[in-house]
Amino acid sequence: MKATLSSIEQVIILIAAIALCMMMLSLVFNLWPNEVSASKGSRTEVASFLAGKVSDCFSKHSYGLDPKSALCGEFVIESNGTVTEADITKRLDCSKMPNSDCVGCERCVSSDGSAGDRLTVSITRERTHVSIEYLAGERRVEVRQIGCFVDGDCDDGDGCTTDACLYPGTSDSACSHTYSCTSNQTGNATDCLRDSDCFPGECCHATSCVPEGAMPSCSGIMCTQECANGTMDCGQGRCACASGKCAVKWASS
Repeated sequence: MKATLSSIEQVIILIAAIALCMMMLSLVFNLWPNEVSASKGSRTEVASFLAGKVSDCFSKHSYGLDPKSALCGEFVIESNGTVTEADITKRLDCSKMPNSDCVGCERCVSSDGSAGDRLTVSITRERTHVSIEYLAGERRVEVRQIGCFVDGDCDDGDGCTTDACLYPGTSDSACSHTYSCTSNQTGNATDCLRDSDCFPGECCHATSCVPEGAMPSCSGIMCTQECANGTMDCGQGRCACASGKCAVKWASS
C-alpha cells in the first residue's frame, strides 16, 4: 500500500513539474515574443510584409482596445525604395484599421466611413532595422526606424562631430556622436562647438556666418525675394562650425 502511495506521489510530482515547465515556457515567450527577422525585396514587397506585421500587431491588441502598450516585433528590411506610410496603408484592411491621416492615405477609412489615425511610420532609409510597437495611449501602431548599418546612417549634419555606427546591422546597433571641435588650430577661443551655434552674418542674402553673439539685428528689415548668386539663398550654402569657427559650407563644395 505504501509503495502504491509513493508511486502516486511521484506521478503527481512529475505532473506538477511538467506543468511548471510549461508555465515557465509560456512566460518566456510572452516576455520575449519577438524575433528579429528580415524582409528583402522590392518596395512593394517590403511594404506588404510590413502591412501584414502591422495588421497582426493591431489585431493582437484588440484593434486598439488593449490598455497595455507592447513591442510586436523588430525587423531588418531592404528594398529598392524607401517604404512610406502610404505604401503600408494601401495594403491594410481599412475597415478594421482606418488610417486616413497621411498623404496618400485619405481613402483608408473604416466601414462606417469614419477617419482614423491608427498608424505612424518613420522610415528614411531603404536598408534599415525597424520596430513595430502598439501604443495603447494613442490606440495605434508605430513603425519606427532604429539602429544603423554603416557610419553614414548616423550623419547628424554637424561638422564638429565624428559619427559612428556601433554594432552595425544588429538589434543592438546605435549611433555615436563624438564632438571634436574644442579649439581652433591657433589656440584662440572657439566661436562654436556645433553647426547650430552659427548664424548668417547678414540680414539679407548672407555670404558669411557668425556665432550667436555677433548676429546682426534684423528687426524691421525686409529682404528682396530673390536667390542672389554667391549667397546662401535658396540652399546655395549653410552655416557650419569648422575647427571652432563659424563658416559657410557651400552646397557645391
